[in-house]
Amino acid sequence: MNKIINLLLINLSIVLSSSLCWGNQDVMVPPHNACVKNISESSTPIADIKKCEKVAQSTINRNEKAKALLFLGRMHLQLPNALMYRFFSAPSSKYFEGEKKFKTFCKTRPNEYYSDEVSGSYIYNGHHFNTIIAAYSETEFVDDAAFEIAKLPQGGECEGWLDCYLENPLKPLCAFLKKYPYSPLAKDAVSTANLILKNTLDMWLGEIKTPINYKVPSEGYNPDAIKTTLHNYEDSLSKLQKEDRVSAYMAIASAWSRLTYYSEAKLLYLSILKEISEHDGAKKALKNLPAGK
Repeated sequence: MNKIINLLLINLSIVLSSSLCWGNQDVMVPPHNACVKNISESSTPIADIKKCEKVAQSTINRNEKAKALLFLGRMHLQLPNALMYRFFSAPSSKYFEGEKKFKTFCKTRPNEYYSDEVSGSYIYNGHHFNTIIAAYSETEFVDDAAFEIAKLPQGGECEGWLDCYLENPLKPLCAFLKKYPYSPLAKDAVSTANLILKNTLDMWLGEIKTPINYKVPSEGYNPDAIKTTLHNYEDSLSKLQKEDRVSAYMAIASAWSRLTYYSEAKLLYLSILKEISEHDGAKKALKNLPAGK
């Protein structure tokens, strides 16, 4: 159970931290726009959201409306932290009061939140981001919205299965990379995917008390499903800029190596060296692979 909770918190923190960055840093709005606000530590987050909603409703220009919707969706992602999670390390009346406020707020907005049985709480469904893609596809904020959708927190339970912990967050990121390979946010998508891959393996493998054979199925471990996820990530990289593709290759090759799939790791390290012949990381990793593997 501790492993499940830790993995959920790790991936939530990755998603939250990336959402706290405003994505495309070139996207700016006038200072008076009430939507330009990080509410993750706001004392009045719900009021802040309602102010931004008024801006979105009153804006006529389609590009500006899409921009307001983008920031509004990010506010919804920050709301759980503003009301609850920042008080989680030392649960107190503030945490439980915030949890009650959050649930009450979500219950009144079924188009924006859904109930997650596992966590006993609510999860934002990306409503505003989906609206941008569906109704404002001609604006410059479509890839920003798509990237936010790719990072949305997910409900459900993986029950200790490594393939589930890897596939659930990586699959939407791979879909984003395939559809928007030339987006300036592709680099951020790769960084997010790499971090999820590393942190999930760190946590899951750290729980293994006795060595296991990573080539055969065991409790919590489905090698075929894991291989599919790693191959899918690799397949999503073909159109990316070389530096981003190589960064992902390094993360995937490291995962292969940690799971003792040394031949797969070797192939990727060699692919990296074909693109960047003096890549020190790939050279060192290739040298350190077990001999004859």
